[in-house]
Amino acid sequence: MTQEAERFLIQAKSAVYAGAAGEADSSPLRSHSRLYADGKFRYTDSCLGTEQFAGQEVLLEGESPVWAVNYVGRILERDFPINFLREALLAGCCSFPYRGREQYEKGDWIYHCTARGEPDWFYGYEEILYRNRRIYECAFHGGEIR
Repeated sequence: MTQEAERFLIQAKSAVYAGAAGEADSSPLRSHSRLYADGKFRYTDSCLGTEQFAGQEVLLEGESPVWAVNYVGRILERDFPINFLREALLAGCCSFPYRGREQYEKGDWIYHCTARGEPDWFYGYEEILYRNRRIYECAFHGGEIR
């Protein structure tokens, strides 16, 4: 991935995690999709489900896909703090473009992320603990599209 594309990806993820990206047309039906575009790049994040979910992030340069990540996860507690997840992802997105940074803590909440590889080929796992009890988990993998 070029440095220009990686810079855009970090910018796009920040906009999506902060809720500043626009809604995109949902395909497949009933997915939740966010779109961020600037110049020749476009980024979409589409997700199916809420308590158990699967999704895909795609980075396009012009009309060509150049990078993607797939994820699948689940929420294990009813009162899941989505704002804490967004905060954790924002805290890590600028140095680690896959998901969040290795660890982020706030009070009794802990976000962990482990990933292996480089932006062109990687896999990982993230979780949120509340008082040392897992309440969220998500596995992801992705890389460059050639």
